[in-house]
Amino acid sequence: MVKSQKIEKTPYLYLILTAVAFVILLLTLYPYKPNFSKLSALPTPTPTLPPIENEWKIYHDDKYAFEFQYPSSLKLILQNIDKTKSQIKLADATTDQDIVVIEYLPSFSCPKESCQLLLPQTIGNNIFVPIQSEIGQSYIVNSKYRIWVNTNNQKYIDVVPRILSSLNFFFDSKYTCPDSEWVDCMPGPNQGIKLECTSEALNWFKLNCPNFKGAAL
Repeated sequence: MVKSQKIEKTPYLYLILTAVAFVILLLTLYPYKPNFSKLSALPTPTPTLPPIENEWKIYHDDKYAFEFQYPSSLKLILQNIDKTKSQIKLADATTDQDIVVIEYLPSFSCPKESCQLLLPQTIGNNIFVPIQSEIGQSYIVNSKYRIWVNTNNQKYIDVVPRILSSLNFFFDSKYTCPDSEWVDCMPGPNQGIKLECTSEALNWFKLNCPNFKGAAL
């Protein structure tokens, strides 16, 4: 009875082994090559780009020897360019509200009764001398330029510092800051007034030299 069972199972074993060998032979002769052409390509994700900043322009003034950058959302207004007092305004293109006003004042003075200069601060490559004011913020730069800033308009609160930082003056001043806090203006025999003791020079030192205290007489 046991021999009979072994004889009956033997043909099935041979059949299974033969089928496995046949499959291996087919895979060897004809290896499987998947057809990727029928697969649909995955869509390429579109990168999220940062918002494009408004285009900035450059105002260049050869007559008054300076230039600055400003966004296209502000419009440039020139007033009294050919007169003693000249203004360059940057106003909101929609509301016409003044945002930055630059005045060229070749003979600027700051009377103590109506004007108080605060501690100088560096903005960009220039020294800005703040003027105490109730409306907005005013600065004196290079003793010839008065810059007023609208501090109440929150729309341009981040833009104005960039405008001020872009200011570039390309003239050579005939004055340089003195080595000490005081300028020696004591009169000497057969000497005229010294260049560094003129009212123009002293005013320039006061506006552009943070450590300057005055003239020694």
